[in-house]
Amino acid sequence: MSHPIYSLLCVVLAWTVLRHDLSTPQPMLAFALLGLAYLFAARWKQPEGGSVSSTTSRGQLIAFAATLCVTGLMLPESFQYTLTLVALPAVAAVLLDRWPTWKARLSGPLVVSVVFLALTPVVMLLERAGMQHWEFPSLAAAFAQLLDSMFPSVTYTDAMIIITNGRRPHEILVNWETLALTPLCAISVLTLALSGANRLSPKRVAAVAMTLLTFTGLRFLTLSVMFVLADDPRPFIDPYLNLLWLLPLAPLIATVLPVSDRPLNIFPESEPEAEPWHRYARSFGLVVLAAGMITASYGFHDPGGTPPRRVLIDENHSDWEWTNETLDRETFGAKSVYNLKSFVDFLAGYYEIEQNHQTLTLERLSEYDLLIVKTPTEPYTADEIAVIEEYVEAGGGLWIIGDHTNVFGSSGFCNEILRPFDIEMQYDSAYELAKGGNSRWVAPSIGPHPICSSTDKIRFQSSCTIRAPFFARSVIDGFNLRSAMADYSAGTFFPENHYVLENPHRFGRFHQAVAMPYGSGRVSVFADSTMLSSFCVFLEGRPEMILGFIEWTGRDNVYGYVQWLLLALGALAGVLVLLVTRQTELRLPPLLILTAVLIGSVSGLVVVESMNQRNFRLPEHDGSLREIAFDLEYCGRFTEDSLDHYPTFPKQVNEHSYSTFFTLAQRTGLIPRFSKRFSDALTSQTVVLVSPDRGFPVSTLQKIDEFLKGGGKLVVVDDSRNYRSTANQVLEPYGLSFGERSKEETELVSAQGDRTWGVTRHVCEVVGGQAWLHGQNGQVLMAAAEVGAGLLVAIGAGEALSDEALGFYKKIPYGDFKDKTDFAFETLDRIAGTQ
Repeated sequence: MSHPIYSLLCVVLAWTVLRHDLSTPQPMLAFALLGLAYLFAARWKQPEGGSVSSTTSRGQLIAFAATLCVTGLMLPESFQYTLTLVALPAVAAVLLDRWPTWKARLSGPLVVSVVFLALTPVVMLLERAGMQHWEFPSLAAAFAQLLDSMFPSVTYTDAMIIITNGRRPHEILVNWETLALTPLCAISVLTLALSGANRLSPKRVAAVAMTLLTFTGLRFLTLSVMFVLADDPRPFIDPYLNLLWLLPLAPLIATVLPVSDRPLNIFPESEPEAEPWHRYARSFGLVVLAAGMITASYGFHDPGGTPPRRVLIDENHSDWEWTNETLDRETFGAKSVYNLKSFVDFLAGYYEIEQNHQTLTLERLSEYDLLIVKTPTEPYTADEIAVIEEYVEAGGGLWIIGDHTNVFGSSGFCNEILRPFDIEMQYDSAYELAKGGNSRWVAPSIGPHPICSSTDKIRFQSSCTIRAPFFARSVIDGFNLRSAMADYSAGTFFPENHYVLENPHRFGRFHQAVAMPYGSGRVSVFADSTMLSSFCVFLEGRPEMILGFIEWTGRDNVYGYVQWLLLALGALAGVLVLLVTRQTELRLPPLLILTAVLIGSVSGLVVVESMNQRNFRLPEHDGSLREIAFDLEYCGRFTEDSLDHYPTFPKQVNEHSYSTFFTLAQRTGLIPRFSKRFSDALTSQTVVLVSPDRGFPVSTLQKIDEFLKGGGKLVVVDDSRNYRSTANQVLEPYGLSFGERSKEETELVSAQGDRTWGVTRHVCEVVGGQAWLHGQNGQVLMAAAEVGAGLLVAIGAGEALSDEALGFYKKIPYGDFKDKTDFAFETLDRIAGTQ
């Protein structure tokens, strides 16, 4: 293999790791680099004797076609985009050359694919190792000695180096992340894999180790100096700068341990036509079976016994995130929404929920399938901790919900319970790495834990991080994060300037939710109770995640042996492959081996994924929940940030935000949610379109007609700020429409003229239907029309329902805010029948 190809492979490998740990998934650079590596491999001249016969066997053609089909599917989390480029450069290689040499040209790209597939489990293990965030105090002492000659004051404590230069101290933690050990180790494994066994002498391996150690030390010292002099931590955390720093490593290692110069040819030198095709079938099938069983053993999740029915929430040890608060039209303030009342009301539609206010005993716990421990503010007794462990070991479920920075001692009290399970909540808070905002989690495209199998993405509020044993199942691995340790001098335990990255401490990937079986029961841990608070519990992905936690954790372990049985069968099939090969003296061509592994792996993964989806399907509520859905598909200005009290873009607050209205719906007994697909929204009793600005296709309009005639309620909210409004496409078939738009202040007056709700601007006159609301000049601002058994409502005073009019969700409404709050309640009562 040529040095340019090897160097490109190193760069692509490093980038796939860095982009996954230090940035949001942006695969385009990996696309370009891997494509370049493929084209290098396809066009690189073969050494003398490396060409192959122009004769093509039917078996090779079938094998190659199958390889291209399945390679695009076998995309583990760390490389979910990279291998999709196999087909394009491979076909390009065929078109750029004459047909007789197509196999020689395709060998290179296929070798590249094999290398990345083989390295996938290695990188996954390295990433899991990195999540332990190991620290190296001895290296910190050595580095501090070297830096002491460069700066006036250098000290160290444990693994922390403290450099004072100018106004403030600069702290640098010597750990797995600052040393970039994941990409460095991955490149080392790649080098050993491509070097060839005949080149691996102890002397050369030692030379590679010394090269890596020297490079790692020089890189760390250089970045430390840059950080202190520039007072900027980006050299440590920026994925692009880190990629540039890793570029010289590939030629350095290749100089010490040259990669193999064998031809990039995985097709057999002699055509197997002399051997009948069916002679390969037995070995091929066994390889497929071995790969499929081993993959299935990794992805299998015990479906357990009966799904959970009875849930106990412990309130006896928690004076925070209360479950028994009042969420109604009269009680306002922070505590009225900063609680788990809506969380409990939501679960009550699926399970039998009870709060515990007494000492936990085994007799009491045995009556329930699941115990929820949430943000304890006082310790559990030793007897209670022993009872909880015994309860789980006997088949009970335990879901522990914590929060940031050990606030009110919650993480410490949780850790006392978690000690038998070797799980620990850290006393920190997690933030998006570079910008310091709330982090987002995006579900992996393949192999999500059943708890989050129905969740696409989640935005965290104020999570801590979790230390878990290596074998624990990861539910949510947060990427692109940094950890800020607790500050007990602060009232909230958040450190000062916690949104600002001043020192590169712990960063990269962290556990934010983990789960594991224990005896006959299960334990799951979630690190952000704020996400479950009433003011934001129904935002994107959270209801599905909540049900997923209960459905998985509340089952006992019945079929745990299946995982080990699958692994044993896979190993047995692998042994049989060796025996068959030895008996028949007929070895599978390398391409057939690759194809068999890919087909088996994909098949095993597809089978267990389908089983997990079927076994852990989310339950349907008992009909007691009344849902109101806010559509996002046809409302471009109305985004998920419009319903979030901590949006990504603060400028959207007030102008286009409806988060307080979203919360007010809960005060009327509704369960609000938002849908990215309009068809999903139509499963609710009431659907709301806020400032629609995208065209509605005929098929969607037909679905709306069926929804309304079937008894559904559709509410279209608009105002004069929406210049690209498409609302009339929905309204006009039923005799309603938005007419003249105005930016002048007008008072909101009831249709009977006996009540007013303050002043608003940016209104649209509503034409047709039965008037429900007027402006002070008599124009209609809200009207309704009955359609079959359903109801269509047009509201031209959308601004009056925004956060600008209703105020912040934590505040007690007064004055004009109180008038608008009453108007919102009146509107909800009329459109959803909540009065």
